[in-house]
Amino acid sequence: MAGSSPGRPIESGAVAVASGLSPPDHFSGNWIEVEHGRQALALAARNFFSRPTSVWRLPASPERMAKTTTSYLVDSICALPGNHGAGRDH
Repeated sequence: MAGSSPGRPIESGAVAVASGLSPPDHFSGNWIEVEHGRQALALAARNFFSRPTSVWRLPASPERMAKTTTSYLVDSICALPGNHGAGRDH
């Protein structure tokens, strides 16, 4: 939540804040200081969603096209009826 107050996630129902920074003096919630914030978020998301990559079987593509192919694949999944996420406006 770039630019927001550290207490805001707690006010919204989060049980803790994970950050690469030390907690501000006025913060009174649970604070988890991590070395690599993005990596910690990725691991938390993977575990929260029951490790989806361990059950998904995705076709491989040449390395030079992998990012574009993956982007289109994820976009098509998000476009399926009932999916409301990944920044898509439905």
